[in-house]
Amino acid sequence: MSLPVEYESAEILARRPLGLIMRLTLPDAALPVIARAFMPPATLPEEFTSAIIDTMEKEASILQLMEKRAVVSPTDIIRLPDALLIHFPYADLLSLSQFIRSRAPLTPRTSLNILKQISDISELLLEKDIHRFQLEPDFIFLSEDESRIFYIDAALVNLVKFPEIISFGYLDGCPQLLPPELLCGHELVSASHVYPLGILTYYLLTGALPLAGQPLIATAVRSLSEKLPPLKRFQPQAAARLSAFLGRATDKNPARRISSLKEFMDELNAALSDENSE
Repeated sequence: MSLPVEYESAEILARRPLGLIMRLTLPDAALPVIARAFMPPATLPEEFTSAIIDTMEKEASILQLMEKRAVVSPTDIIRLPDALLIHFPYADLLSLSQFIRSRAPLTPRTSLNILKQISDISELLLEKDIHRFQLEPDFIFLSEDESRIFYIDAALVNLVKFPEIISFGYLDGCPQLLPPELLCGHELVSASHVYPLGILTYYLLTGALPLAGQPLIATAVRSLSEKLPPLKRFQPQAAARLSAFLGRATDKNPARRISSLKEFMDELNAALSDENSE
């Protein structure tokens, strides 16, 4: 399908199998927006895509009512016959991925502050039955003083409610953040939401996102079995403690994984407490 003419000059921030993430300034608007465009391919069943759009529209409406500044509220929700457009206010802030490229590796203290806020955002979304595993660094932004983060919901599909999209071969964003049980179509548990936080912890502490640069499907397949590379920047004792923690946080078996976001943060605090890890 084609988008309305005013989107033709938009800057493409991310091109996905199921749509686009764009930045543009709309006619008569003073400030730009980030537009999330869900544009399902014709190969997907019509009833299935209609159900996805219904859910996306509902979730965006919930986000509009949230008063937590860490989760950016959509400004517009526009339903088209076979697509959905959601606008978020744009601010010229540094994304987490840009921040890491310029500062990597981050100190444990900075990493802990960011991860605590990401964990809180995940909890806030879960309270609204909005499940997000792909908390992408490109769409997490830092305040000007770098003390707070803001999340723009760039996810195109709620994979918990529509896991079939994976079997159709349509993966978006960062598949390495998806827990193996989701990729395999197995039951999800509380520990499923810990897995992406474990991957992001490694990313913040090393500056490297595992399996980055691989095709989406290849990344998903390899992430089912490959463990995280070893930590090299810390003293041996601190590295061993952090590696053990990350192993539990990203265990491929959810029954052996850290069981909750609260437990994850408690263990992360303990793992980063040694002054030798700074």
